[in-house]
Amino acid sequence: MFANRRVFLLIAVLAGSAILPGISEARKRAPAPPLLSADAVNHAQYSPTPLDRPNPVMLKAQILLDRAAISPGMIDARNGENVRKAIAAFQEVHGLDATGKLDQGTWNELTRGANAPLIAE
Repeated sequence: MFANRRVFLLIAVLAGSAILPGISEARKRAPAPPLLSADAVNHAQYSPTPLDRPNPVMLKAQILLDRAAISPGMIDARNGENVRKAIAAFQEVHGLDATGKLDQGTWNELTRGANAPLIAE
């Protein structure tokens, strides 16, 4: 067990050094996660990109679901099981196909009348 940990630590140290430049270069090229600033959330607009990481669109959707009295569970900007259930409930209440997936029609209904900033720094 300790030997595996030592190997992992060694790889982690080497990844940041010139000895294994390919690993650190790949890390540099990886897309940065979207910022969850107040400005990013307040101006978030739906796009059909995967929502598999915490992101401003999902955080905005969770806040709006909560304000619509449909609890998405923990407001954490993640597309988890509870938020999918909340989206399906919102869709059903608003006469949309209850897929549990955030789509353009659901986004339009969710953001209707939500002109004021949702969060502030």
